[in-house]
Amino acid sequence: MRLLKLRTKIILFTTLLVMGVVTGSFFLINQVVRDQVRGRLVHDLERSQHTLEQIQKDRLGELVAYSIIASENSTLKAAIETFQTERASGSPILQQLKRTVENEAYKLFSILSADLLIITSNTGQVLAIQGVPVAPPADFNLLNQPDRF
Repeated sequence: MRLLKLRTKIILFTTLLVMGVVTGSFFLINQVVRDQVRGRLVHDLERSQHTLEQIQKDRLGELVAYSIIASENSTLKAAIETFQTERASGSPILQQLKRTVENEAYKLFSILSADLLIITSNTGQVLAIQGVPVAPPADFNLLNQPDRF
């Protein structure tokens, strides 16, 4: 076998060196890009989490305000209290009282521009619900429902 000439050896060595440098630079660039992408994702996730927490706080504040507004509606309060009193005695005007509660709930729902409004008695019986296309079954009581949280 014939020995390689010095010039051929230099060309081979240079070629291998260039290929090694190119390959190494690809690996280095790949690692730097991955680190930057990971850092950016972590930053974006932290920012999204902070935004979500702020939205949750804002929504909770809105719900508290809605609850206060609803509790200050004297017509609705009177209708609910009368309904509860008359329900215990089995009065024949229950349907009319329930319609009054539903009408007041509709007005309040419109004023609040809420997504969902549920009016219950002190015992948890759903008297009126707004924002869902299907009415709850008769004698639907929230106290009997499982907690989903």
